[in-house]
Amino acid sequence: MKLSVEKINQPTSKVSFNCGVRSIQRLVGEAYEATLYKQAVAYNILLDGVVVGQYMLTIAAVDVCDYTWTYGRYKFPVVKIEYLAVEENKQGIGIGTAILARIAAEAKYYSQIYPFRFLYFDSVQDRVEWYKERGFSNFPGKSYDEYTVPMCMDFIDQAAVDQFCENEI
Repeated sequence: MKLSVEKINQPTSKVSFNCGVRSIQRLVGEAYEATLYKQAVAYNILLDGVVVGQYMLTIAAVDVCDYTWTYGRYKFPVVKIEYLAVEENKQGIGIGTAILARIAAEAKYYSQIYPFRFLYFDSVQDRVEWYKERGFSNFPGKSYDEYTVPMCMDFIDQAAVDQFCENEI
């Protein structure tokens, strides 16, 4: 099995996979336009050359409600996973886990170059523990609704922050 990704480069109105979630499937159908207009970037997920999923990333600014996470500013630029969708009959075999690890590794690398601190997304309630097992934690913010939980991976160099704070006291 060869897993790869490719940036979407053509309209996706006739999506060849179904992830089983109508709201995400709608976003998948709009992915090319969002990528074309640089509102986001979407990637097809390929398994042995066949599209079996898709994900979309954006840059966003989010409010941090827990002020212990900040230094004078309360909004943070983040890389936001808008969705990660895998074909329903291909779920549970590690595709989502592998793609999530790839996204996290790339975001961590780019966080050393560009000023964003978090990889961020809204998880559905029943997947929170799954994401925590993969290195994510609850984001210090409020849920937009009762169905989702804001989650993140923090790329801050905590040792450097601690040393800076000790020297400031």
